[in-house]
Amino acid sequence: MDRLAWALLPALLCLPALAQNFNQRGFLESDLSLYPQTAPNDSSHAIDDSLFRYEASYKALPWLRFAGSFDARFDTHEEVERTAHLDWQDRSLQRPALSLREFNATITKDKLTAEFGKQFIRWGKADILNPTDRFAPRDFLAVTDPDFLAVLAARVIYDTGTDSFDFVWQTPAKLLKL
Repeated sequence: MDRLAWALLPALLCLPALAQNFNQRGFLESDLSLYPQTAPNDSSHAIDDSLFRYEASYKALPWLRFAGSFDARFDTHEEVERTAHLDWQDRSLQRPALSLREFNATITKDKLTAEFGKQFIRWGKADILNPTDRFAPRDFLAVTDPDFLAVLAARVIYDTGTDSFDFVWQTPAKLLKL
């Protein structure tokens, strides 16, 4: 028994170092709106919109990282689909109940970074308004607080330290099936 414990000791000491390559986070958010009166076309006094988001990333090699995020939604007023299928395209009139929000691979080598997969493309760096950020598609189901949508794209960035050059190839943004 002692020999087995001594043989497994190096493996057990290495496990915490391997675990540092995996990161995860998530949250559960529920928005409840209460109304004292009903409307002619809506007899309810309450509206609820719930979102569970899980994000994970894994650094497989010093130069290779995989990242993804998943959304699960539910609401009381059928703005979210009622079917249990995993949506990854964001192309429906209703928000999907289960959605692959983002999934990509990032390759980094010195000043060059390449990212492939479903990702958020954000342009420009400014404090308040980015005039060049008009290429990022948004979900305007909630007009007052639109969410950004990820697109299937390949992005290559060459960063010199003071300047960066971005090259992006992306598929069309959210197109509705009517």
